[in-house]
Amino acid sequence: MRLHLYRAEGRRRAERLLFLAHNYGGNEFQMATLAALLDPDGRFAIVCPRGGLATPDAADGATFYRVDRSTHTYDEASFADALTSLDEALDRACAEGRYERAAAVIGGFSQGAGLALALAYGSGGSLRPAAVVAFSPPVHPRERVAWDLTAARGVAAFVAHGTEDGTFPVEASRRFAAELVGAGGDATWRGYRARHQVTLEALADARDWLANR
Repeated sequence: MRLHLYRAEGRRRAERLLFLAHNYGGNEFQMATLAALLDPDGRFAIVCPRGGLATPDAADGATFYRVDRSTHTYDEASFADALTSLDEALDRACAEGRYERAAAVIGGFSQGAGLALALAYGSGGSLRPAAVVAFSPPVHPRERVAWDLTAARGVAAFVAHGTEDGTFPVEASRRFAAELVGAGGDATWRGYRARHQVTLEALADARDWLANR
C-alpha cells in the first residue's frame, strides 16, 4: 500500500530527515507538529506518513494496520503490510528529498512508535536509520517482528513512556531499551508519571537528546 506523505514547509536547508508516524486514530499533521517541537532549530526536514486505513471511531484519523482495540487482537497480514509500506514510504521520502536514509531519525507515538522500532531493529529490510525517537511504543513479540538488536546496535534510541500507561505496558519498553544496551547499543529510556500520552517533560527530554544527534 502506497502511503501518503506530508512534507512540512520552511525547512529547505535541512540536510537530514525526521520521519514520524502517528498513533491509531491520529494523523500526519499531529506528528508534523510534534516533529517541529522536537527540532525547533530546523536541522531536519519533516516528513510524516498517513496510515493507509481509515478508523471508524476517529473522523480525521487513520491507522497503519488493523487491530481490534477491545481485545488487542492484531490482523497479522495487515501488520506485515504496514511495515512494508512504511519502509517504502521512508525510502521514498529520502529519495525525493535527497536525504541519506542512514542519517535519518524515525519515530512516532504509540502505533507509529512501535512500527519505527520494528523498522530500525528488525532483521533484514532496508538500510537502518541513524536513530529512533519512540513515545509510548508497543514492543511487538518475536512472532511478529524478527528483532536483531545486535545487528542494529548502531541505531541510537530515545524511548519515553508513561508509567501509568494502560494501553501498552511500560515494562515492555523499559526492558527493550535495557536489552538494546545489553547488546552494545545506545538507548535512553525515560519514564513519566502519565498515561498513554506525550508529556511536555517527555517532549523536552527528547528534544534535548535529538539536539546532540
